[in-house]
Amino acid sequence: MYLAISWTWCIGMFLPVLLLRDFGWGGYLAFLLPNCIGAALMGQVLTPQSSRDLLERHRTAVIIFSLVTSAFQAFFISWLLGVSFGVEVGAIAAAGLGLSGIFVPALVRASRDRAIALCTVVFFASLALVGYALTFPAQSLLDNTTPVPRFSQDLLWLTPVCVFGFALCPYLDSTFHHALVQSAPRQRATFRLGFLGFFAVMVLLTPLYAHWLYTSQLASTIQIWPIALHLLLQTTLTIWLHHSSLASDAEAARPDATTTAAAATPAFTPTQFRSALAVVAGAAVGAGSIFLPEHAGLIGPEIAYRSFLVFYGLVFPTYVWICIIPFRGSSGATGTRLVITLAAIALALPFFWLGFIERQTWWLSIGLGIVGLAKVIAHGRRPASA
Repeated sequence: MYLAISWTWCIGMFLPVLLLRDFGWGGYLAFLLPNCIGAALMGQVLTPQSSRDLLERHRTAVIIFSLVTSAFQAFFISWLLGVSFGVEVGAIAAAGLGLSGIFVPALVRASRDRAIALCTVVFFASLALVGYALTFPAQSLLDNTTPVPRFSQDLLWLTPVCVFGFALCPYLDSTFHHALVQSAPRQRATFRLGFLGFFAVMVLLTPLYAHWLYTSQLASTIQIWPIALHLLLQTTLTIWLHHSSLASDAEAARPDATTTAAAATPAFTPTQFRSALAVVAGAAVGAGSIFLPEHAGLIGPEIAYRSFLVFYGLVFPTYVWICIIPFRGSSGATGTRLVITLAAIALALPFFWLGFIERQTWWLSIGLGIVGLAKVIAHGRRPASA
């Protein structure tokens, strides 16, 4: 249950809305299958020891992943509430919800059983909220979705990016690593159940409310409020869980585990500062995006939303692709590999902009080609030290 909820963010709950709108059910499947299978495979590929090694060797990348993810959730909350209740209310609420889990450790810094219990409550609350929303008389997406012909070929170019991102991003998610280590020796069954079972249920809720969201543009209506509450619960908990995992990693990394209680629990830690900064920045971006002009048929917040997706479709999976794979042996973020990774991201970024924002998805193939070539260059000559 913990795995399913920790992976239910504003990507899983809202990207399918956009894919259903633009590509019909083909777009939804291009999201659903790589997402569920890619996350489940992490539990089959890594062992508890290789998970610990990965966290140790790539700690900075894991921290950045969690911070960007927290900012993304705060952005989404700010947009969601800003449209309905005003920009200022949205930004303040987004920051407040995120910061509450950062500065009130009791909310998330608890035993494993209590964390699982909290995730279980949120899981069933989401089911109840979506179920309640379906009792309202409204036009269902299930009765109206038809693929848009002009996007059918574009989906062929988008699908490899979905596979690339959803297959590799899980390896930078600290909450997954915590679950993998704690569920040993049953981590394989745990990941299969978490992502092919509970998480799949959460994603399968999306088509039930997608039509309401993209036709009303997240406006406040009697049909939308249970769905909005579902989104708020999940995104807020995502921020909390990521901060909790970062705080746990920071404690585990301290060289002196016998420090005094006062020193072990400072009033304001670097981890709290980084997490707070990410949340506030994300909330500010969400508020500001409402004022962005339309471009390529997209409203300002959707442009910002798609811009965040570049991290998960390009930046993070490229790092995993070049610096982490293979998961054993010579993998490592050496200086040369980091330079090649950054160069590949910089060169591929314009093509991902054309694919994600301009919606000319065939450009994505060139971006992925650059990343593939970078892998060959990075691993063509074995480094002196890994």
